[in-house]
Amino acid sequence: MELPEVHKAAILKEFNKPLSIEYVKTPKPAGEAVVVKVIGAGVCHTDVHIWSGERPQYKVPIVLGHEISGIVAAKGDRVPDTIKVGDKVLVYPWIPSEDDEYTIAGLTHLADKREWLGFFKDGGYQEYTYVPHYRYLININGLEDEAALAPLTCAGLTSYRAVKKVLPYVNPGDYIGIVGVGGLGTYAIQWLKASVPYVNIVGIDVRDEVFDYVNKIAKIDYTLNASKTDPIKALRELTGGRGLKAIIDFVNKKTLTIYSNALAKLGIYVLVGLMEPETSINTFNIVYGERMIAGSLVGSLRDLIELMNLVRKGLINYKAVISRRISLEQATEALQMIKEGKVVGRQVIVFK
Repeated sequence: MELPEVHKAAILKEFNKPLSIEYVKTPKPAGEAVVVKVIGAGVCHTDVHIWSGERPQYKVPIVLGHEISGIVAAKGDRVPDTIKVGDKVLVYPWIPSEDDEYTIAGLTHLADKREWLGFFKDGGYQEYTYVPHYRYLININGLEDEAALAPLTCAGLTSYRAVKKVLPYVNPGDYIGIVGVGGLGTYAIQWLKASVPYVNIVGIDVRDEVFDYVNKIAKIDYTLNASKTDPIKALRELTGGRGLKAIIDFVNKKTLTIYSNALAKLGIYVLVGLMEPETSINTFNIVYGERMIAGSLVGSLRDLIELMNLVRKGLINYKAVISRRISLEQATEALQMIKEGKVVGRQVIVFK
């Protein structure tokens, strides 16, 4: 596959302003590096945080987009023959810039020094993207709808790791709460149904339309619109006073303060969302019930490999999670829609 001299990209040059659609020079890979022709690039809420200037550690100009699927277009001279030009792949974006104690333990996403794609290095809002090492490619040959697979590298991966954290704590008949039944919540509910079908899943949100959307993909056992009722009272009644044995919070905007009071003794509260990181909780309640609070950040390369093995077994409907497919020129509009809370499911930029 011959690389073009230039290709189209959507560049963030100024925070909270429209992305600039320009032609940029196509990189040439050397050594272990690979250039991927992008098929799909997911539009994530984290992209909105960067685009809005809410995360000052990220600098412009940058090409956003860390959820990437594509085709191997060119490879360096030290890329093995097992990876071929023309292979369809997912790109693991949480790339460390050097090994440390975390990467040696397989926790690639927790490395102290990072070159995450779409954060510190140019990402997938472009026709071709540069991947510094072939080890960060996951083969997806034979799978349908490659563009729909792209969000699995963040939304799917993040929800998968969060679900893995709660599995040791739940038993048959227990209740698990999903706070924020959006794109990540849709994946999480599917992972739970595949992993622990014997638990009761409680979807918690403030929008009825998300329940309608998710229930078409994976039936939620119980739904709770927290804008229409006292959520703690409702959860106590539902669980017979025991509370939720596990909570996965994809929001974290005053939600920890509220729902930590619904956590059962010996239960675990997994924080994923970063909408409002600073909050307060009843620590007396945490100590006396031996309740646990854990953080969960995206996922490791191993997690993504595990996840894709489940996908190949048909245990998740990844295609149905995609609610909107757009062109590169619509990227700014997609970011604005997320910012305004107008998106149910996931959006993906599709390259022809």
